[in-house]
Amino acid sequence: MVTTANKLEGHGTRFIVRMAIVRIALFVLLLIGLAINYFVFWLPWRDSRAAQSWVDTPCRIIASDVKVVDEGGRSGKTFYIDITYQYQIPGGHRFSSEYDFTGGFRRSWNSCEEVVQRYPAGQQSVCYVNPQNYSEAVLSRSIEISWITPFLVLFPLALLVLTAQRRGKRLRSHQPTN
Repeated sequence: MVTTANKLEGHGTRFIVRMAIVRIALFVLLLIGLAINYFVFWLPWRDSRAAQSWVDTPCRIIASDVKVVDEGGRSGKTFYIDITYQYQIPGGHRFSSEYDFTGGFRRSWNSCEEVVQRYPAGQQSVCYVNPQNYSEAVLSRSIEISWITPFLVLFPLALLVLTAQRRGKRLRSHQPTN
């Protein structure tokens, strides 16, 4: 039976340490990719699916604007949808500022401006209210994913594949000769 130890037999300690570091780095990249995938894709998708059964409820847009946050440095400005609407529930009314399930994920100026123009202040619209929890409401049940989102998942995955491929080539080139 050929084990990893047998494959590495004849290699120096430095090579074995490097291989351990590569494995740890691959594991860390995998965890980062999984965490990003969970928060950016899985949670919004799960909430969006659950909201398909929420009740269509008339609402009135109170305020609608693009919020600009200047983060300075290299990251520059970040844009958010800043929207507030009022909707009726049994026994009163509620306010919400949730547009969708992306949790304020970064958006481009243009995508924020499109939403603000679609929902101007004073307009009557429809929001979707959770019948089990009236404080949960959204204007959009769909998931609008930014163009950069796929790269947040694909980049760690590509690094994982490239590193594994490089590791395989290096391991084959360091095979001891008999």
